[in-house]
Amino acid sequence: GNDVMERFDRKQRLAEERARGILQFNHKPMQGLKYLETCGHFEHTPRDVAKFLHQYCSPGELDKTVIGDFLGKEKEYKEGFCLKVLHEYIDMMDFE
Repeated sequence: GNDVMERFDRKQRLAEERARGILQFNHKPMQGLKYLETCGHFEHTPRDVAKFLHQYCSPGELDKTVIGDFLGKEKEYKEGFCLKVLHEYIDMMDFE
């Protein structure tokens, strides 16, 4: 019984953190990513961030315009982090 409640609480906490992180991302992308990384949702790697962007870019979640602005940052921004994320993001796309 207690195990089920703990799993439910954890699942609910993760969903709330994710919702808060997505909201933050839509206003300030780096801030939202940092929040989600701090909560342990993913590592600060281009691959993990790209996977997150793919997973949550459906309507009502991540704002596609904000994702586009984030991926389109100049290569000098954050030592080229966004550009690396862009390459990973494109690699994950299915063009079939």
